[in-house]
Amino acid sequence: MKTYIVKDYYDLTKKNIKLHIDNDTLVRVEDSTEETDLLLFPAFIDIHTHGFKGYSTECNHEELLELALAYQSRGIGGFVATVGPRSYEEYEKIFDLYRMTFSGHYPGARFLGFHLEGPHLNKNKHGAIDPNNIYDINLHDFKLFIEKNKDVIKIMSIAPEIENAIEAIQLLTKYGIIASAGHTAANFDETEIAIKSGLSHVTHTFNAMNSLHHRDPSLLTSVLLNDHVKCELIADGFHVNTNVIRLIKKLKPIETILIVSDSGEESGWTYPTGHQFQNGNIVNHGAIIQPDGVIAGSTKDILASIKDLVIEGVFNIDEIPLICSKNAAESLKFIYPQLHNNSLSFYTIVNKDFEIIDCLISK
Repeated sequence: MKTYIVKDYYDLTKKNIKLHIDNDTLVRVEDSTEETDLLLFPAFIDIHTHGFKGYSTECNHEELLELALAYQSRGIGGFVATVGPRSYEEYEKIFDLYRMTFSGHYPGARFLGFHLEGPHLNKNKHGAIDPNNIYDINLHDFKLFIEKNKDVIKIMSIAPEIENAIEAIQLLTKYGIIASAGHTAANFDETEIAIKSGLSHVTHTFNAMNSLHHRDPSLLTSVLLNDHVKCELIADGFHVNTNVIRLIKKLKPIETILIVSDSGEESGWTYPTGHQFQNGNIVNHGAIIQPDGVIAGSTKDILASIKDLVIEGVFNIDEIPLICSKNAAESLKFIYPQLHNNSLSFYTIVNKDFEIIDCLISK
């Protein structure tokens, strides 16, 4: 049996409560008058992550189980495994492995489905992705692929301006899959049409897309003016400058902001700026930079990123449950356990310095 005195930011009552936990199940909740510097949040949900702490989302069965534990160790209760572009057949091999690995009870963060970052992107905006793995859309094959795998595909990044993309977005929406604009050169009008067709998310906003321009409004202008489209933000301070994040917060409802990591195998540890990996990539303020100058993900996880944003006054503590968990959960139709006695657990506990104390996840 474990007990914690925490300030409740799970339900945002901000009351001090005492949690009695047995085998990761909340067996009793009591009001408390004891002082505490521990904060209770819903466990974080990362909807854009390619791996963590030495493990890739494309690893084997045993390593996937270790990956789930690695996420939990940093307060992530649920992850949407993000996989870059490849053929449908190659995707399905990965799907089958995950279905087998995460079909029953397992420790660690919950696997919540896949985010397919491709394969239908704009080759001119490929970024760190190999453009040879980007494919045109054959609507017949696309529909068969989506129908067959709608149980595990939760998000697909797609470039709205490419041929057949609008019809593909409509199909994704029909099957309950989130269509997210990514690696795209879409202009304002193309984005507006895509939104009307069901586009509801933007992948790593401001990255791998046309910049804001005062005479040539792009996708960014459309989504920043829209009160419903949700925007992923890689919040390491390099992918998107902190002052631009402040601008996004002024323009967008807080319910439409999604903090993501875009993490990979190198993520989850702290590296000094200038650190060089064996492959030649260099760390710059948490971002991973290829030798050609292209950004290739981030080393900072959600907890590290949000700590810095709170310290810098960009977000307040009240907003963390939304931007780090509840907004994503709403999109994924993930239902949280209620904070009451005999409840399943989906909680992250940190101290006032945002150091992880515990992450409790019932299965």
